[in-house]
Amino acid sequence: MKKCQSCKYENADEMRFCVECGSPLAAAPMVINLQDSGTQRQSNTETVSFGKNMETQIGGKQPNFTPNFPTASPPKRRNNGKIFLAVGGVFALFFLLLTAGAAIVYFNWKPTKPGIIPVDNPTPTPTRTVEKPSPSPTPTATATPTASPSPKSSSSPSGSFEKMWVDYNVTESGRFGMRIHLDFTTYNLKGVESDVVIRFQKEDDSFLLTNSGAFKTKNGEVAVARTLKPGFDTAVYKDLQFFMPYNEFKLSRGKYNLKMDADLNYQNGDLIQHLNFYEFEYEEK
Repeated sequence: MKKCQSCKYENADEMRFCVECGSPLAAAPMVINLQDSGTQRQSNTETVSFGKNMETQIGGKQPNFTPNFPTASPPKRRNNGKIFLAVGGVFALFFLLLTAGAAIVYFNWKPTKPGIIPVDNPTPTPTRTVEKPSPSPTPTATATPTASPSPKSSSSPSGSFEKMWVDYNVTESGRFGMRIHLDFTTYNLKGVESDVVIRFQKEDDSFLLTNSGAFKTKNGEVAVARTLKPGFDTAVYKDLQFFMPYNEFKLSRGKYNLKMDADLNYQNGDLIQHLNFYEFEYEEK
């Protein structure tokens, strides 16, 4: 038996490597007995290293002899742990991919909350501009009144509001400001000159004041106006337009909550009908 020098395991004599740990084993001494003419002779005994020949003297001849030792392969170590780790990694990767796909599908199909619809309260951001003096505002459009098939039964002059909207940050005749649009109806004012006046108020309901002759009332309030002379007892006005330059507000720098007051008046300034209030935020930079 061959004893392994590394692990002390007893191996068969024909083994070249240890069955337990795979270490090379030392070669054992070999004796060869040959008989010639009934006389037993013993050759010189020597230790043979692996892969070398052992020579024996017989009758003056030197035959070559190469021992054919069985070849033992080193034992293969089992890697069951690595196999289990690899299989576990594959399953973990598959689970992560499945989870990511489910999350993507969920967020793509997740219902969204309806958006908030902004109210009609825009915020102009005017800038100061150098302007030339203008004697009076220039109208951009003339609203043509039309007769209504169902006039009010009362004979007193009056009016009714329908719609009001604003275009901010526009330029007209070289001036920077806002364009105001108004839809309304007049009753029993056929052939009577009247005014639609829009005045501007602060948050505390006090009116903005100015010394400008083009954009003020007789009381010095900041305003823009259009003169009417309806051709029918019931006249419908669509998109009557007004232009108000920002610098006529005469405000210092800062943010303000302002309000428009639209009224239908006689030429002497007496009120016929209040039409509408329109609030907006203004910033003077």
